[in-house]
Amino acid sequence: MSTCQSDGESNEQVDSDGEAMTMDTLLYAVFEFTGSLVQQESFHALLMPHLPGFIFYSLYYMQMTTEDIEVWSGNINVFVEDEDEETLSYSVRIGAKDLLMQIFDPGFDTNLTRSAPYALWKSIEKLYGQLTKADQAEDPNKWKYFEVLAAVLTAHSPDLMQHQDLAQRVIQLLGMMKTAFTLGACPDFLVGRVMEFQSSVCQFLDDAILSEALQQTVVAIGEKSRPILQVHACKAVAQYCSTLRAVKRSKLFAPVVATMASALLNMIGGTGTFMLQLGLETLVLVLSMSPDTTVACRRQICDLSMQLFVTYSQDHVLVDTVKDLVGLMAENPACMDVLHQNALATLTSILVSNVQPMLMAAALDILAPIVRHTAAPLPDALMRECVRISVIIMNTDDDLIMQNGGECLRAFVCAAGEQLASWPADENQKALDAIVMATCQMLHPS
Repeated sequence: MSTCQSDGESNEQVDSDGEAMTMDTLLYAVFEFTGSLVQQESFHALLMPHLPGFIFYSLYYMQMTTEDIEVWSGNINVFVEDEDEETLSYSVRIGAKDLLMQIFDPGFDTNLTRSAPYALWKSIEKLYGQLTKADQAEDPNKWKYFEVLAAVLTAHSPDLMQHQDLAQRVIQLLGMMKTAFTLGACPDFLVGRVMEFQSSVCQFLDDAILSEALQQTVVAIGEKSRPILQVHACKAVAQYCSTLRAVKRSKLFAPVVATMASALLNMIGGTGTFMLQLGLETLVLVLSMSPDTTVACRRQICDLSMQLFVTYSQDHVLVDTVKDLVGLMAENPACMDVLHQNALATLTSILVSNVQPMLMAAALDILAPIVRHTAAPLPDALMRECVRISVIIMNTDDDLIMQNGGECLRAFVCAAGEQLASWPADENQKALDAIVMATCQMLHPS
């Protein structure tokens, strides 16, 4: 039931709950209703004949709006957040994506889900027909059709590439897009999306094409004046790392990994939180491909890690990524000198301050992998921290400090148990005695 409310010159249609009724709210309801039908297998027979239509209109409404382009161009962090698979924001574009994800839900194995790849390709061909008409009409927004095609193919290439006939068509479409669009000739939203599309099917491409593609991502990450392109390039790199490692073609990274890591380190400086998180996650993946590059960049990586840790200590997600970066360095013996000299100094100063429980708990969390991977005998500076952590645990009632401190003490015991038995905590007890007392404190029921 709907009514019209008049307020001055406004004449807005609202529903019985007083909520504004717009085209967007109608589409939200349609997506939600269709998604509910998809989730109920008993309705699949009803949906089957209309599946290509549902998918086509989902693709159609995934097109960027003028408002999307303005907002994302003006604030790159909003773009990163909205494009994240776990975003909390909602729009018609996101609703259409969610509906497609439901249709391709791997948890279902029904006639509907088995026919979905062919229904999707039929919808792609229909949308391509719309694109052809837009091209003939010289529509300046025709690139938006291509962007949608590249976006949906990126998301659902695993579903399509399982079918040999569809796989061939996907690769042909990729070749056509690469021919039509270059790094500087089209909007960055489209160029970057094609870059991501290519990464999603990289296991089906030959070495020459992949080497060229990896070089293009390095160039794109270095384009500081084109943040949209940088975001897409980071996502493409993440896909290349995971896929090429899985298919044992990691050697293709060798010629570009050092340049790529350097470009990412330069990109991370001065970015907002969401962009920063994306850049850090990509850097961790790239460095995991080349221990030698990690060693070569260890001082810059260590300094950046500690700077970000102190600055964003309240951001749990970012701190976890910093911990991954420090852990990656800790696993490499050639990086330990820098961690002991620089990182340990920062973490010690935080523990000595004893003022911010959340910051102290995060410092303990980051210290644990350094201790765990340090070869015995542990240096004196680390041994002193073992005693300090035991004292901190004895004098705190903060659950997170006790939890992370306990992990640190466990790392000490694993790394240097015999050394702890002889290291003096004070005149009357050894470090191992202090650890036992701290452990008893954590186990106390109160």
